[in-house]
Formats: sequence, C-alpha cells, structure tokens
Amino acid sequence: MIIIGVVIALLLLIIVGLLLFTFIIQPKSALYPNDLEELKIEDKDEIISIGEGKIVIDKSTLKGSVNKSVFDKKEKVYTISGHVKNNSDQKYSALDLEFKLYNSSNIVLGIAIANISNISAGETWKFKADGYEDINDIKSFELSRVTQYSNLDLEK
Repeated sequence: MIIIGVVIALLLLIIVGLLLFTFIIQPKSALYPNDLEELKIEDKDEIISIGEGKIVIDKSTLKGSVNKSVFDKKEKVYTISGHVKNNSDQKYSALDLEFKLYNSSNIVLGIAIANISNISAGETWKFKADGYEDINDIKSFELSRVTQYSNLDLEK
C-alpha cells in the first residue's frame, strides 16, 4: 500500500511540474507564437526592402566568400556578409535572415542564416551568415526569408 501511495505522489509531482513549466516557467515567446512574423522581401535596384521598408539591406554591402570556420580551422564555410538597417520606429528583439545558396545550375545547395539580436530603431548592424553545404559549388545566393521577433526579452 505504501508503494502505491508513493508512486501516486510521484506521478502527481510530475504532472504539477509539467503544468508549472508549460504555463509559468516556459518563455513567453513559446506561449505566444504571434510575436514572430515572416516579413515580405522586395528586391529593388540598390536595396533589399524588408517588411515594406521597415528593414533595409544595402546591396552594395552584400558579399559572399569562402572562409575558415571559427569552430574548426580545417573546415571551410561560405559566408555572406552585409549591413542591415532598422528603418522602423520599433526595436526588434531578433531578426533571422535566411539566404538560399545556389550552384551554377541554379539548384539550391543549402541555406545560410544570420541572427541579429536587439536591433534598435535607426540602427545599422553588420551581419554574417554561414553556410556549410557544398561550399566549393556555391555560385550565388539570395535572401529567401526574414523573420522578426518583436516581443522577446533577450537582454536577461
């Protein structure tokens, strides 16, 4: 009888712990997925306009190159670098810039992703996005998706 009571008590503790984690401890961003938004990308002459001009990438700053990995000097990565500017009047908790990597036949080889945290209104940030797939075959890249997170508290 005592063993059954202990088992039931342990199960109740596990259930209460899971409920606490799900509704109290878990970060707000996971509970409210509306805080993230995929933004529309418009490729214009000299800039890439994101989210109707809220965020802008100056095309003249975009460069792609093969470099040594910061994690393993024997490994190489394809790095896309550039400058992104927040033209809006709001602070973005985070921006994810995703680039598709293409070979000479215009086949997608993989992706490179840059993450930028806490970009204030009016700020310009330099970013780097690394891709690891078939780096010697990469001939071009294209910004394919931008996701913004506006209500995360990443400064804690």
